This record gives sequence, C-alpha cells and structure tokens, in this order.
Amino acid sequence: MNASTSKKRQFHDPDFKRRAIDLAITSSKPIGLTAKELDLKEATLYQWVREHKKQFAKNNPNEGPSVYEELADLRKKYARVQEERDILKKATQYFAKESR
Repeated sequence: MNASTSKKRQFHDPDFKRRAIDLAITSSKPIGLTAKELDLKEATLYQWVREHKKQFAKNNPNEGPSVYEELADLRKKYARVQEERDILKKATQYFAKESR
C-alpha cells in the first residue's frame, strides 16, 4: 500500500469525543446517523460509546448496565408516543374536515 492509498488516522480532542458520545447516547437518532452528521466513521463512534459504557459500569458498579437499559427503554417508549401523537393529529385533521 502506498502513501496515497493509506488513510491518515484522525485524532479528536477529548472535548469533541465527550460531546460526540453524549450526543450518541442521548439522541433518539441511530448512532450511524449521528456519526455521519459529525463526520465520523460509524465504527469509531460505536467504539467510543462502548468504551464509555464500560468505564461507566466500572466506576458505577451498582448502576452501570441498568442506566443504559433504562435509557434504551425510554427512547423506545418516547418514539412510540411520538408515533401515536402523529396518528392522533392526522385523525383530528381528518374528522375536522368531515364535520364541515
């Protein structure tokens, strides 16, 4: 492999990495989309999140995995509530037109 085909390894400052991890964890968007928006490789952001979760579990042995499981559950419930809200909005608009 010559110099033109090899990729340079990118280094990101710790603040960027921390903010990217926070965004990936708290966003309702898939990590792949978050990585794309941040101009990162998907695998890189997944690795950062995995490392963060391991470190969190190590530092907080009584809450580690359960916090992330709860967050994932809440995200699913939130997405469902948004979907139900959108359906109700459409139904309201439909019946408002019917009553005129």
